[in-house]
Amino acid sequence: MSWAIKANDLAKTYNVQRTVESACQALRGLSFEVEHGETIGLLGPNGSGKSTLLKILSGITKPSSGEVQMRGKVASILEVGTGFHPDLTGRENLFLSGKLLGMSTEEIRQHEQEIIDFSGIASFIDQRVRTYSSGMFMRLAFSIMVFLESDILLLDEVFSVGDASFRQKAEERIRNLKSNRTVILVSHDIGQIASLCDRVFQLDRGQMIHQGSPREVVNHYALSSWLNTSASLHNKEDVVSMEVVSQGVWDVEYHGKRATIEAIFDEELLQEKGSLSLVITTPKSIWSITRIALSIAQIGQPPFWATSVDAPPASSEAVRQIGNTTIDLTMLNRGWYSITFFLLDKAKGGEELARWPRALSFEIKGDDNQSHEAAKGFSGPIVCPTSWHYNSSQ
Repeated sequence: MSWAIKANDLAKTYNVQRTVESACQALRGLSFEVEHGETIGLLGPNGSGKSTLLKILSGITKPSSGEVQMRGKVASILEVGTGFHPDLTGRENLFLSGKLLGMSTEEIRQHEQEIIDFSGIASFIDQRVRTYSSGMFMRLAFSIMVFLESDILLLDEVFSVGDASFRQKAEERIRNLKSNRTVILVSHDIGQIASLCDRVFQLDRGQMIHQGSPREVVNHYALSSWLNTSASLHNKEDVVSMEVVSQGVWDVEYHGKRATIEAIFDEELLQEKGSLSLVITTPKSIWSITRIALSIAQIGQPPFWATSVDAPPASSEAVRQIGNTTIDLTMLNRGWYSITFFLLDKAKGGEELARWPRALSFEIKGDDNQSHEAAKGFSGPIVCPTSWHYNSSQ
């Protein structure tokens, strides 16, 4: 395949005025190639250089050094409110955008109705854009850019506004474009990045720190984000490696009282058998007005599994109650996971009183079985083994 975008040693420096003038390096020596028809995702924290890179690729700003080459017409949606004339109607902006892309009036008319239908704002298409909500604006801008003829499409957080149904429709449209359009997509939704992109670039402080398959980079990004958040919570420098946390102590306050809860799991059993043998030690007094729940999440992702901890029997007289359970985790994909505990108020229907986030953490290394091998291209947490049976053909 031939390349559509080629960047060589791109750098961008802004002069910022504080107490004294200083330089802010938004990009630092980025070099990469994007093939024709590829969909590339850009991941990184705020300030990592994602939007600056798109502005350079779209021609809005020039690099301080280095060069970029683009093959074909470029269309972009970089910020809500940019690219349209606010005093023109939606329809007039549709034709203006097509003209800016070098299309004839006849070519634009061929796509006019499908653009309006896709956007879902036909009732407002002849009103001035300045009257549009941010969601209406993004619907129209996205519809115009994906239906009009361009070779390269640059999208910066275009799914951050708009309802769920339009986002789903827009994602499907991008999938349909992948064979003949080069797309660069910026999003903080790592699930969206993983499902739409062929490759992902991870940026941090203006540098490319990782690139590769969606699953590989999404996992790396989620893990590094989790580590840096954990470091800041504990007033530490950036953490660069992940460690198993198989035991912990939680000093919790609730209703003016204090209690200590301990949790531990058997790391050796987890790695050998895929079973999480979890032990929780609690004061008996805590169970009279509260209950405990826990959730498991892949690092950087929402929880996918949760359960309540059974209360100890009322007949038990021990001051400290020790409860244990075994959870089968053989269905988990390779990756890092964390356990979060919750203290809930019985009297208020399980309202959360306190949370012990990422109390324990562990790695699923997986094995070479067929299920784990098949899941290599996927970033989700669950791998479901199945058995297939075939009847002889009649």
